[in-house]
Amino acid sequence: MLKSRLATALLSITLLLCPAIGIAAEAPSKDNRPSFEVVKKKHWFKPLELIVPAYKKFKLTVKNRSDDTIAFDSPVIGNTHGLDHGEDETIEVNALPPGTYEYEDAFDTDNKAFITAK
Repeated sequence: MLKSRLATALLSITLLLCPAIGIAAEAPSKDNRPSFEVVKKKHWFKPLELIVPAYKKFKLTVKNRSDDTIAFDSPVIGNTHGLDHGEDETIEVNALPPGTYEYEDAFDTDNKAFITAK
């Protein structure tokens, strides 16, 4: 019983701290695909490196919290996704082999970020 409470407490603390230290917590979706998110704010994507499981489809929610319209662009994900200030979009991403894949805001190409499949 004590071990169960301790494990629950540690999991809760970990999930609360993940965004603060730049790690995206994985949350299972209804169809058992893991879900991740990236946020564009003040010209930067956070986290700068998103780690996802290799060979597994996942959902990626892109949140625009910058003051401008963004164009989320990744060659591996496919189409460019335009988002106005305050908008979110969830993208179904096909399974990726192990590797690191770049993405960017096509309107702000100086600031690149990465998805790493492990």
